[in-house]
Amino acid sequence: MNEQGVGALRRPLWIDVTRVFRYDTPMRNYLRVDKFISVLRKSREIRALQILALLSLPLFGFFCLFVMEYMNFGGQLQGVMAFLQHSPLSALFSAVAILISLGVLLLICRKAVIVGGILGAGSLLSAYINYMKVATNGDNFFPRDIAMIGRTGELAYFIGGTAVPRWFWVGLVVVVLWVVALWFFRAELPLGWKIRLPSATCAILALVLLFSTPQRSEAVLGRFDMSFFDAAL
Repeated sequence: MNEQGVGALRRPLWIDVTRVFRYDTPMRNYLRVDKFISVLRKSREIRALQILALLSLPLFGFFCLFVMEYMNFGGQLQGVMAFLQHSPLSALFSAVAILISLGVLLLICRKAVIVGGILGAGSLLSAYINYMKVATNGDNFFPRDIAMIGRTGELAYFIGGTAVPRWFWVGLVVVVLWVVALWFFRAELPLGWKIRLPSATCAILALVLLFSTPQRSEAVLGRFDMSFFDAAL
């Protein structure tokens, strides 16, 4: 066979092989996706990103607090802003309570994703039930109403056509994505249980002693211009 015949046989084969590596082929798309996944896996091991994810936990707590207050004021952002302006000490008390809760949970659980899941689920559920209860009978959700958590469907039935504010669902999506990010970056407290658990125990005992009597509780709340009723809300 002459050289022209050999070239004619090789040319189609060469063209078919090069098409595999064009940008618009499934093979190239697969390689690009595989590279993206590889970058994501490597990013999970970057210590700086893990620390940033852990440090974002207080902001996550404040966001959950904002969602609860937003629902507490019937989905009215103006109500939240007015509350912050007229009752800054009460807002400060809520922020401190959230930070203490985050700290104790983090000392016990170590993993930020567990803390975020507990706080996020509890905040969203209590905010939803509070909104439903107010829509049903005009009363706010109190800690003694924990038994109503299992009857959210019943509450939804009673309110009929009352719709949940749309920004609540946006907040829910943000909370879920935030918790996923905490899981993805493996954020956790770099302390052993021999340090964490005794520290958590001391913090809990300090809180119990601080609110052990009505007089002490009233004195603490008085510093924030609050009553027992305000604290329960």
